[in-house]
Amino acid sequence: SDDQRRWTDTLQLSGKLLLSLAEQVLDFARVEAGHLDQKRDEIRVRELVDDVVQVCGVTVQAGVHLLSVIESHVPVAIVGDHARLQQVLVNLLGNAIKFTGAGIILLRVSRTDNDQILFSVSDTGAGMAQDRLDTLFTPFLHAEKRSGGGAGLGLVISQRIVRSWGGDIVARSALGQGTVFDVTLPLQLPETSLPLQSPLPDVPMAVVCADERLGGVYREILESWGCTVPVLTQPADALHALSGVRVSLVFVDSPDALSVGASLHGAVRVPVLVYIA
Repeated sequence: SDDQRRWTDTLQLSGKLLLSLAEQVLDFARVEAGHLDQKRDEIRVRELVDDVVQVCGVTVQAGVHLLSVIESHVPVAIVGDHARLQQVLVNLLGNAIKFTGAGIILLRVSRTDNDQILFSVSDTGAGMAQDRLDTLFTPFLHAEKRSGGGAGLGLVISQRIVRSWGGDIVARSALGQGTVFDVTLPLQLPETSLPLQSPLPDVPMAVVCADERLGGVYREILESWGCTVPVLTQPADALHALSGVRVSLVFVDSPDALSVGASLHGAVRVPVLVYIA
């Protein structure tokens, strides 16, 4: 019956929650006791980022864009504990998703001037006041009452793991301005290290986006792939902006993306890629 199915689903969900809580508490105990082994895997950066975004993407609400940028000077691979680094990034993205009802969540990977690798998770969510920020990495406390349950250990464990590798996690936030988590790690390279290859070198593309801030993120992503973006415009100005400009592809993200894409395709005679949420 429907009631039995609901009871079964509730029991399964409760079991998963209890298992998750137990795993967090055990992880915390291992970290505190210094018994967390560190593996030395060769981590392919693009594959790591793609996997993390794919895993977290299934929980993103409508109206939220989950995106990633890997800057061009980041190496193809680094050395570290793949499973634990993935755990840290999933935790940070999961928190961003939880507190972002609409807007942009961005995972950026870069290489710092002092030869560290930086994983930065930013969101355009509600943000936090300073008093909440001060307790963010305190065990068994939640940054917000609306955190949705849990032991309050995810961020604490992530920070302890990263610090055990000689790195750190710091958070920046303000009410109404979103939150940024920066994970910095010593850059360890495999014996053979190559820079990331640009998948679309020198391909000219146009971005037509109704949201100016989101359009800027799209441009940055495309440029990290090696593209040039001579046109970044809003739908109402697209035909004029594209007049006389040579591009190989037009990317459109707009509430009326299908009609905008159709009109542009007929006018500019190049492929038009339409994003539909």
